[in-house]
Amino acid sequence: DLVIGNPPFSNRTVRGTDELGRLGLSLHDYFIARSISRLRPGALAMFVTSRWTMDKSDAGARRTIFETADFVGGVRLPAGAMRDDAGTDVVVDVLVFRRRAPGEDAGDATWLDVAALADTDQGEGPLHINRYFAENGQQVLGRHDWTSGQFGPEYTCKANPLQMLDEALPLALGRLSSLARFPVPQTLDMAPVQENHAADVGTAADGALLKEGSYLLHKGALHQIIDGETVLVKV
Repeated sequence: DLVIGNPPFSNRTVRGTDELGRLGLSLHDYFIARSISRLRPGALAMFVTSRWTMDKSDAGARRTIFETADFVGGVRLPAGAMRDDAGTDVVVDVLVFRRRAPGEDAGDATWLDVAALADTDQGEGPLHINRYFAENGQQVLGRHDWTSGQFGPEYTCKANPLQMLDEALPLALGRLSSLARFPVPQTLDMAPVQENHAADVGTAADGALLKEGSYLLHKGALHQIIDGETVLVKV
């Protein structure tokens, strides 16, 4: 029903045999996409992640996420917001997604694109950021600006010295609640469960997986090993 995560940021590419692993996503984008794939329809996911999930010009990862989930909205934090907790000055975003139900129409796709920021060309061309943050300044808790990076001038989000982040962040997140859509609650369709059946029970000394008194899930229902049989636990 809910995922909350702080994906590890890395330029490393994930390679795997699963569907997402074959896409060559960055580590943090793979973490986000894989987490969302585990949600039930209508469930929400919130991530604190590098701005590059939203700002990189290649929209491939965002489009992968958009295949199954809508972007509810986000909040951009100023550089230095994570300094005390993580020892980093990188610009990070708080992003909220909602898993769509099968057949449900996709939501707004604005967040798939990046846009140039007006009046930011200082000779290197204008700054480019995600269109969502370019068009929703109230969700940016700072000021878009240039800074000196490892490879030259680059984007940053400068903090407003008159703004208290612990007050501004809850307000910005609160503006997202009206955008979240929820489906009609679904009931779990479970096959009939046999209450008791024999099990291959052993002891710890034997290295057995099932031992007397153990609990296990069988056909989606909780059972306990009693006298060598799995007995349905009525809850």
